[in-house]
Amino acid sequence: MSHPGIAKPTIKSCVAGVMVLAGKWPAKKARKARARETTPREQPERELRNTVIKELRRHGVKVMRVENSITGINNTGLPDLWVVNVNKNIAGWIELKSLRGVLTGNQPQFREDCLLCGVKHWVVRSVSEAMEAIG
Repeated sequence: MSHPGIAKPTIKSCVAGVMVLAGKWPAKKARKARARETTPREQPERELRNTVIKELRRHGVKVMRVENSITGINNTGLPDLWVVNVNKNIAGWIELKSLRGVLTGNQPQFREDCLLCGVKHWVVRSVSEAMEAIG
């Protein structure tokens, strides 16, 4: 008798079931435990981002953070922040970098495209640079 939505057992599935029950089916190899980190990772861009956002908002600038996880694979190169200062009529993208950080992947092309189209794009390495850029 067959039941809707339930596949009919095959010889192969029956043999596999018997092998599992008999303990003769090859067990999956256990995964190696992940090593614990001894020290926290340094994330200078993350610390800079939080400080820049806080300071810009304190001065009345609208800041929208772009999450890497939502941009997707086709939007790599999108900067970290979209900023708008309505009091100074300035809006643009801010790419945050550590002191030694450089634009990578699609970031240089995105910057070039923005500048060619008249869209402001700043590479910022400190809070003072961000404040200077957005006015």
